[in-house]
Amino acid sequence: MAICGSANINDRSLVSNSDSEFCIVINDLEEEDDRFNEESVL
Repeated sequence: MAICGSANINDRSLVSNSDSEFCIVINDLEEEDDRFNEESVL
């Protein structure tokens, strides 16, 4: 799972409605065995 977003906490984003904030969640339900640093990982 990965969560990527933008969050501006400042006067401009709290007082006016000219700023935009966004967030995206990426979730992959398929698991695969793989190797990382010569060790097996999911």
